[in-house]
Amino acid sequence: MSPPTRPLRIRGARQNNLAGLDLDLPHDRVVVVTGVSGSGKSSLAFDTIFAEGQWRYLESLPSYARLLLEKMPRPRVDSLENIRPAVALAQHNAARSARSTVGTATELYDLFRLLFATAGTVHCPACGRPGQAWSPDAAAREARGRCPEGRLDVEVPLGRLDWLPSEGWARDLQARGFSRVRLGDALLRLDEPGIPETPPEGAALVLDRVRTTSPERLARAVDEGYRLTDGIVRVRPEAGDPLVFGARRRCHACDRDLPEPRPVLFSFNHALGACPACTGFGAVLEWDEAKVVPKPRKTLAEGAIAPWEGPSSHWWKEQLVGEAPALGIPLDVPWSELDAEARRKVWEGQAPLEGVKDFFHYLEGKRYKMHVRVFLARYRVPRPCPACRGARLRPEALAVTVGGSTISEAAALDLRTLARWAAGLSAELGDRAREILWRIEDKLATLLRLGLHYLTMDRPARSLSGGEAQRAALALQLQHRLAGTLYVLDEPTVGLHPQDVEVLGRVLGELAERGNTVIAVEHDLSFVRRADHAIELGPGGGSRGGRLLYEGPPGGLAGAPTPTGRHLARRGALPRLRPPRTARGHLVLQGCRLHNLRGIDGAFPLGVLTCVTGVSGSGKSSLVTETLVAAAGSRGLRGDVEGVTVQGAPFPRAVREVDQSPMGRTPRSIPLTYVGAFTAVRDAFAALPASRRLGLTPGHFSFNVAGGRCERCKGTGFEQLEMLFFEDLYIPCEGCGGRRFRPEVLAARYRGRSIQDVLNLTVEEGLELFAEVGAVARPLGVLTEMGLGYLVLGQPANTLSGGEAQRLKVAAELLDRRARDLLYVLDEPTTGLHAEDVERLAAVLHRLVDAGNTVVVVEHNLDLIAQADWVLDLGPGGGEEGGTLVDAGTPEEIAARALGPTGRYLGRWLGGRET
Repeated sequence: MSPPTRPLRIRGARQNNLAGLDLDLPHDRVVVVTGVSGSGKSSLAFDTIFAEGQWRYLESLPSYARLLLEKMPRPRVDSLENIRPAVALAQHNAARSARSTVGTATELYDLFRLLFATAGTVHCPACGRPGQAWSPDAAAREARGRCPEGRLDVEVPLGRLDWLPSEGWARDLQARGFSRVRLGDALLRLDEPGIPETPPEGAALVLDRVRTTSPERLARAVDEGYRLTDGIVRVRPEAGDPLVFGARRRCHACDRDLPEPRPVLFSFNHALGACPACTGFGAVLEWDEAKVVPKPRKTLAEGAIAPWEGPSSHWWKEQLVGEAPALGIPLDVPWSELDAEARRKVWEGQAPLEGVKDFFHYLEGKRYKMHVRVFLARYRVPRPCPACRGARLRPEALAVTVGGSTISEAAALDLRTLARWAAGLSAELGDRAREILWRIEDKLATLLRLGLHYLTMDRPARSLSGGEAQRAALALQLQHRLAGTLYVLDEPTVGLHPQDVEVLGRVLGELAERGNTVIAVEHDLSFVRRADHAIELGPGGGSRGGRLLYEGPPGGLAGAPTPTGRHLARRGALPRLRPPRTARGHLVLQGCRLHNLRGIDGAFPLGVLTCVTGVSGSGKSSLVTETLVAAAGSRGLRGDVEGVTVQGAPFPRAVREVDQSPMGRTPRSIPLTYVGAFTAVRDAFAALPASRRLGLTPGHFSFNVAGGRCERCKGTGFEQLEMLFFEDLYIPCEGCGGRRFRPEVLAARYRGRSIQDVLNLTVEEGLELFAEVGAVARPLGVLTEMGLGYLVLGQPANTLSGGEAQRLKVAAELLDRRARDLLYVLDEPTTGLHAEDVERLAAVLHRLVDAGNTVVVVEHNLDLIAQADWVLDLGPGGGEEGGTLVDAGTPEEIAARALGPTGRYLGRWLGGRET
């Protein structure tokens, strides 16, 4: 019997705000780390445990790689014993390339490339006939099967004998031992006097005349024909049409060779497989009229052509105004009312008028200039490639089928349908292909269990949410079947409907049973209940967090006097903040058919808080972010949007989509600048007597301009270190030690703190320091209300989670005093929020509505759904099983009717039962 596994022993963890934690975490278990936002969960799981594992991995590499250790800051921990090789599955989506798809990210598409290369039937791209390569023995068997009796003539066309001289050809063939040729229907001997002097068109050399009872002789004749020509042989029976065989795959009707189905042929990332027109992207960039003419109610004289309104392109507008009247183009008619011919002349040009396309063609010659490339990018949009129609592959690859489908058709199926399609292939495949198919089915089963059944292989990987990307990465790890590994996950339930959380819990439990340790940073109460071991940090965020509140079984946490314990102990949803509002009107979308939407009609009430719910893949994002945003944003000026009819008045003044995309991808963007408070902070420092003596202006206290910043790191405080196997690292600048500014700037102190000290404060600490400076106190107060009081004022934006970035954007909207009559669209704003903070977020969203706005939220969190004025529930399932409107009403009405999964879970939640 093997000895028990020693626990992961952590002593004196002080990373970020951790207060010297001592922990013993069990291996081979699911350990959940919970606590309010900013309490130190990620500092423990990622910045301490995983970072130490990464450090020790680098220590095991050769000496040249260990040079990186000198620059990488090591986690602040006294000791960390019994750590296993660590894998971090972060919540953010690391895909940046348009070439990356769900299939390539999960390695599922690689298996399909192998399957099609092994078992694919090759067709001619031109005529669709199947092409096949024949070995001599196979050709002989086929010929005998077609003509079981009689004699067969094995021939090769004289035109394919490239070594045959045009004069004296018959003597040459005789000298080589051949005796007969076929001229039309006549069979002649080479020594007959009627043989023409030059080889006639269509003539063929007869290699042998074989009885069907001599298969070996027939195969030898075919083999000889292959060697004499470029691999083409005709076998002619005594009656009937000749049979054509080729050593290579070939369409004899079109007289073209067909490629061998190798895995690289099906790769859109390789020149041999990618569509030549779009080079494997599936789309080409085209000039978009909607961007060139963003305000179609304007006339040409008023500046309808947006790129011609700049000073550097004013000549183009002047020549339009000068030439248009002679060409019959009215200058005083709105663009939207111009006839098609007038628009064509402006767009394509007609001598002497140079049109929009001529303008862009002129600029294309100046693409070597960066600002020209940026300018041109504003007016282009990707359109499906006309050559491959978005399939990404060249015609030869799209002419190979398995089970009657091409690889692009298989990639377009949702994973659940794809699994059914794959299950029906086994009978028609050989042993090698069945082995590949088994691996495909195994990988598909894992993806389906993780609730990703609604995805397709060809979906761009960068379009996935952080939660979807994390579950896709988890599926890849599950396929590797590792043991003795430490997995660190960041909120794996993000984007999951409550009914899918239970399945995820079982999958992670199986991973632990296999001999792995799973540490998950998580807020979802149902997931916390299902874990094997629970840790809660707190009691607050930032400097008020980092302390151990509870460690032990999740069952005991429900009785602990901690924030999570209180919510685990409560029964039912949070009390309603206010009764449901009455809508002041509706924005109605009729006939929504994007992706899996089944022509549904969605009525979005104006002036209320609406939650759009449904299981993963039910069509929520298709309806809200891709249809509603486009329809409301156009305000009806462009007619139908994706076939959708828009009704309802009045339209919101504008649409603000508050998503979870990063505020910036470099350390230069920080929360203090995003909410507009840094200007007032710099003014306060510039007004100090010490600053005036040193001649320091507000610009010297900015790290974005030269003067007061460190020029080595350009004010970021970090230097980027490129890593070969990991994501790039940002290490403290060796010039300023991470302080961003020059020493004389740091000498100026506001209430005893330098500008860098201020940037190291949390939002709550900054609010206390600048309580009397209204331009600073007001935005920091809003951030505190949003539950972001723990954020560091100078924290690089690229280190913020998606949920934190989204709440910062909401805070910026609250600070905008002009924000009235707007439509706000948010996608899962509870991401990263503890149950303690959800009520606070709901209050903030209600404030946006009270200010005269409409808020639409795509959400799974039952507490926030229960606070909504109206709910639109989609489903009932995901992918092809979704796309219908299951129910609409107040949360209480949805729960009472329980027509779908959301209604059932919401009813249990409102009724005080665990989900």
